[in-house]
Parts: sequence; structure tokens; C-alpha cells
Amino acid sequence: MIRSGATACAMLALSLAACPALRAERPAGAEASRLSEADLVGRWYGMAQDRRGRFSRRFPVEIEIERRDGALVLINRDRLASDEAASLSIDAQGAKAAFPGAFASGPAITLRRGKRGELDYRIDNAGPLGLEHNAAMLSRDPRRSAAFRAPRLDANGDRTGDYAYRTPTGRADGFPVASAHSQGVDEDRLAALVRAVLGQSGDIDKPQIEGLLVLRNGKLILEEYFWGQSADNPHMISSCTKSLTAMITGAAWDRGLIDLDEPAATYFPDYSDSLWAKEKYPILVRHILSMDSGTKWDDSASSGEPSKMLEAATDIADYMLNKPLVAKPGTRYNYDNGLPALQGRLIENAVKQPFADFADRTLFKPLGITNYSWMPTRDHGRPLAAGGVYMRPIDAAKLGQLMLDKGLWRGKHILSERWIAQSTTQQTADGDYPYGFYWHLTNAQHRHIEKIDGYSAIGQGGQFIMVLPSVQTVIVITSASWRTATRSHEPGTPLGLISEHIVPALLGPTSRR
Repeated sequence: MIRSGATACAMLALSLAACPALRAERPAGAEASRLSEADLVGRWYGMAQDRRGRFSRRFPVEIEIERRDGALVLINRDRLASDEAASLSIDAQGAKAAFPGAFASGPAITLRRGKRGELDYRIDNAGPLGLEHNAAMLSRDPRRSAAFRAPRLDANGDRTGDYAYRTPTGRADGFPVASAHSQGVDEDRLAALVRAVLGQSGDIDKPQIEGLLVLRNGKLILEEYFWGQSADNPHMISSCTKSLTAMITGAAWDRGLIDLDEPAATYFPDYSDSLWAKEKYPILVRHILSMDSGTKWDDSASSGEPSKMLEAATDIADYMLNKPLVAKPGTRYNYDNGLPALQGRLIENAVKQPFADFADRTLFKPLGITNYSWMPTRDHGRPLAAGGVYMRPIDAAKLGQLMLDKGLWRGKHILSERWIAQSTTQQTADGDYPYGFYWHLTNAQHRHIEKIDGYSAIGQGGQFIMVLPSVQTVIVITSASWRTATRSHEPGTPLGLISEHIVPALLGPTSRR
């Protein structure tokens, strides 16, 4: 998502897809009758499916109901929810539990009696902005969502850690596939990488890798999924969305619709009374993209207030254009979730087209990306350009490959080589954190991984799109590591796995097949 010091409540919000309505995987004709405590106590499992147009995503729902101090409580066992609990009351319509939230009404769960001892589950006021809803039919049978509670199951439904390297299966909408060996990559080390993931515990405070993709020379040499995920199930890419927003900015820049050296406030003529406009702040478009605008933003774990206000904003431009200046623009990098959110509005004004429509026309359609979803904001439902996109990992790999190939996709330039070059060149001041246009750089000054330079899109929870030009490699990792520091190098984390297994596999094969 969009902030680093997320609270348990915010983590619960992240677990839900950004959608106005979800269809439950349930039988029709649920019976309505009063529930008793005996009907409710225990652990419940189910699957929900979000289907909107071409977007489709399946995800598990798991709750537990127990008695505490003489009262019923409902515990959300979703990995993101941090086992948050709320009082559960029973009435003639069913059972209800309300969780605290960042807005006037927090997530509210309603349970009703279904057929064959099942529970009809619905949650409202969910998601980061309290605008989402989902539903599922829950059962006491843990097999309902068993695949999501282990890295991988064998044919008998038992957890397995067995793995030998295998060449990915080709798909018409993806990349050409090849064996790792044929691309000079050590297959034994890649197999050890996968076995390390298969050994992960699933403990809430430990890393949980859900997707691993490696491309070398434009060919897919590794594609593995875990914890119930699959090739066609979209995954939240969190703040990797920021790098995507930079690419969409590039599409506008290539068309001459955005000037990087123009004051950002000039793209918001309807906000002439804003602080940025009245004070003539020298904040250029490029400063928005390199997060060195100099405006006030403190998203530390002890604060987090700016992101909360951003998520509550019904007018993101008004909120951001009234942030005061505290440093000279271009002199100090400061991670600021509001800037890419504002950039989404800036693009919309520059291209005179809804941001999502422009992104679809100029980037997603040319890349063949159809199964994706933006997170809507309270700003008239506009997409959140700072985080929250869901897309398939293979489609995230397309973004990385497009960057690696300098904007070229299947013989056609989707983005210009000039845009790719400046996006991935340090835009922050010398000696400051090396950052391009919403891309994190790894080099001698600051290393996310050892030995190889490159750049990455990085998202909370362990989402990575890493591009390593010198070895012609793209790495995509999706995770549900919500309690692990995103840039941690501890064993089992994305950066730990890349450094321990993938870098050695790329640089020095120990065996040939």
C-alpha cells in the first residue's frame, strides 16, 4: 500500500480488493433464521471472488468466533488483519461486529444463517478508504481455503517442500520461456530459492513469499506461486504503483503534454487560491516525481497522519497544493505518498482525459494487460496513483521488461528511450538517497542488493519489480509480508532471497545440466 508504518487496522484494510461489490462463492437461497452462540463459535473458512469487467481475483476469508469474558468476539484471521477482534452481537437478522476504522464507520461484518450449517458473510465499510464491500459463504471445513494456508500442497492435500527446477509453462499472453541453464543461470540455486520459500512458516511476523518470477534476456526462466496464489490471480503491488505512475507520466511526456520543468501548480488552474499558487512555490513537475518537492510530510510510524488525511481527502489536489514548503525544492529527498497521488491528478489535467483511461490506452492495452484494478479514492472515485493496484505478477513483469528494453515492446516503442533513461537516473541531490522518477536505484552509493546495479519498484508487504540491466534480468516478487520491513535483508525476505539465491545464480552457475 502507500505507507510504511501501517497500523493493524490499516493492514486489515489492505487485505480487501478495491471494489464496490464482490460476489461470494456460495449456493443460492440462504435461509434467514436466528443464530445461536453454538451456531457461531469456532473457526470459519471461505472464498470470495471479485469480478468487475475483465478483472477477476479470488481470495480467502477466515474468521474465528469465541467467548471472552462472557461475551462473543469475532477475530479476523486474515494475515493482514493482525488477528483484530471485535464484539459480536446477535439479533433477529443475524450477528454483527464492528471494527474501529480511520473514518466515521469502520469495517462492519454481518453474519446470517446459510444452508447446510454455513454462514453468509458480508463486510462493509472496508478497504483503506472505507468504501469497499465483499461477501462469502463460510464453512467450518478448513479444506474450503486450505491452499491459502500452506506454501504448497501435494496431490493428497498435504504440505510439501519437495521441488526440482522446472522450466515455466508458456502462455500466449506472456513471454517466451526458456530453461535457466540455456540462459546461463544456475538451476540448482533457483531450486534452492524455491525450496526456501516452501519452508516458510506462515507466521504472521515472518516473510511470506507468494510469487517468484525471473526473466533473463527477455525469456521467462522461473515462475512459481505459493500460498494459494496462481498465475492468473492478480496480486496487490502496493507502492510499486508509484513506478507505474511514473511510466504513465512518461507516456504523457512523450506526447508533449507535460513539461518537467514547469511549476506543478500551473497544471491546476482551478486552484489559484492554493498555497502553492499564491506563494509561487518553485516546485517543478520533476520534483513531484523525485519526491524532493520540499513540502511538509512526516509519515513515520509515530505519525502517519499525512497518509491518513490523504486517504480521507475528497479533493487530493486541494489537500496537497496546500502543504507548506519546509525545504528548497530539489535539495532533500523525503518519501511522500501524497506526491504520486497528486501526480495522478496532474496527468489527468495535462492529457484532458481520466487518468485510468489514459493509462489503459497508452500503457496497459499495448502491453496486453487486462486483468487489473486501481484502488478508488474518496476524490470522486479517481484512482489512487500512489498505491493499491492489483495485477497479475506476469503483467508486473511486463512493466519491468518494458523498462529494461528502453520502452520497446514487441518491436514498438511504448515509452521513449529518453524517458526510461531519465526515470532511472538519480534525480535527487548528490549524496542523498538515490531515487529516479518513482524508481529506487541500487548502486555503489546505496545497495538494495549486492554486486549488481539496477533499479526497483518497491511496495509495502514485500512487492518488488527489480530491473538489472547489466545482466539483462527482471525479477518480480509478490508477498504478504506485512509485518516485515519491506527493505529488510533478513533471510526469507525478498531482498534476502535475491541476495542469497538469485544474484549468485545469475553471476556464477555452480553446475551445468
